[in-house]
Amino acid sequence: MKVRELIKELKEQGLDVHDEYALESKPPYVALYYSEKMQGTKFLELVIPSVYGVDKTKEAEEKAKEAVFTRVKFHEETVLPTINFKDLPSGDKGPINRQVKIEELIKDNVVAVATASYNKVKELYESKSAKK
Repeated sequence: MKVRELIKELKEQGLDVHDEYALESKPPYVALYYSEKMQGTKFLELVIPSVYGVDKTKEAEEKAKEAVFTRVKFHEETVLPTINFKDLPSGDKGPINRQVKIEELIKDNVVAVATASYNKVKELYESKSAKK
């Protein structure tokens, strides 16, 4: 599934999705956020092939939108829908530290994982904001 396709699918479901491109990272990835505030609202990382990891120009970002992502990293507290795949620790520190490899998922399941992570981050962010 392409980055652009997933973002479109999530927005069609009414999710307020904002994207940021970490193309200089190893491996490069696209981060999806629940809010345009971004700080503390990341709900997904879409790992893309290294060939897209060049620089942070607008042109590079447009090419990355066409990339087929290979892994989905999601929030550690996400309760996953009942789908048959194995999620693994990503080895990352921080709340986005579980992952699934895409060959194990079909499109509908990718959207389900993304939506579940989005809802968990939204819930956590809103409860944190209410406490302030």
